[in-house]
Amino acid sequence: MATKKRPILKSFPLAHTLLILFFAIILSPPISASGDSTSTSRNPLLEIQDIPLPGKATRLDYTSIDQKKHRLLIAHLGDNSLLVIDLIHRKVIREIHKIPNIHGVIAIPEKGAIYATATGVDQLFEIRSQNLTITRRFPSGHHPDGLAFDPQDNRVFISDETGHAVTSVGVGSHPSVLTLSLPGEVGNTRYNPKDHRIYSTVSGEKEDLVAVIDPHTMKLIRKIPVEKGCKPHGERISPDGKQLFILCQENATLLIMSLPSGKLQNRFSVGTDPDVLSLDSKRGHLVVASESGTVSVFSRGTFGWKKSGEQYVAYRAHTVAIDPQTGLVYLPLQEISGKPVLRIMKIQ
Repeated sequence: MATKKRPILKSFPLAHTLLILFFAIILSPPISASGDSTSTSRNPLLEIQDIPLPGKATRLDYTSIDQKKHRLLIAHLGDNSLLVIDLIHRKVIREIHKIPNIHGVIAIPEKGAIYATATGVDQLFEIRSQNLTITRRFPSGHHPDGLAFDPQDNRVFISDETGHAVTSVGVGSHPSVLTLSLPGEVGNTRYNPKDHRIYSTVSGEKEDLVAVIDPHTMKLIRKIPVEKGCKPHGERISPDGKQLFILCQENATLLIMSLPSGKLQNRFSVGTDPDVLSLDSKRGHLVVASESGTVSVFSRGTFGWKKSGEQYVAYRAHTVAIDPQTGLVYLPLQEISGKPVLRIMKIQ
């Protein structure tokens, strides 16, 4: 049998090899230094159901979930009312009226209470969770907005947005009101139980920052600088107290900072004019809602947070809440076919 000749492998000139590698690199998709590459091209949210809401197709604002009673609370700013939704039966069970220009709302299950800010009268309303009736009102500074609760001192903290201050209201048997002036518009306020501090976003003429406040003494103890051109507004703190999430309204950016250092860990682009974000630490999800209607979804992986994707939901889809028990996403929408609705969605 004749012996077959082996094919001869021609040597490839080094210059040609380098040229091929060069074009392979420059034609590859760019990797964002800010971590903005998405893991999927499909829409990250799946629509489950729309629940009709009462009232006019006017602005809906902040939300809060009462995990003990399985209720979602929605501030219907345009109708001066607080909507209470039964999350088990998916229906509206109460519409609490006469809360002028209601903005912020927070459920405190351990106190059996709900607190809401009314910018129309610059007051904090107290509502009993059991019978859903208004029981007390407190002065709250100028243009009260976001809310936080400090269980150690039994005080509610309020972002006085245009009043350039944070107001602290003692909600025990002997109410007291304290105010701390800050150098700019106060966007939102959060309580960190790990270090027993209040964190408030501040947008000033000279600087953007996060004010760190001692809730017991009501003293400013630290300023965490935020990048220029941010105009910080919405914020969240991770349950372990080690990460601070900030929304920049001016440059449509999500900033993730480590605590207590305040060091920037990552930044991502989000929808234009971002307002509210919600965190599901159990499943590792973060959702950002914007005034433009774009909703951005992020997931936590082995090497930190990454953007899963984003999609247009509806105009003014600027507020959001994630149920920590089910992982469902709730988006109050101002107008769908002429009516306000609560859209239930699921992260895919």
